[in-house]
Amino acid sequence: MWCSAHAIFYFHQGQDASFLVHENIYLIDAPNAQQALYEAEALGKRNQDMNETGELALAGKPV
Repeated sequence: MWCSAHAIFYFHQGQDASFLVHENIYLIDAPNAQQALYEAEALGKRNQDMNETGELALAGKPV
């Protein structure tokens, strides 16, 4: 069973009123919907842009 999963990442920095939004779309081949969801969540978490301390940063500043 083929599924597509959309991972939406958004970044907010300081007092800015705007957000930077990034979307990844994954094509997943899984035996059932539950396994596809498990794999989609794992892919999304693996592809977060974390720094070495486990925090998100954009241009070297925390977001």
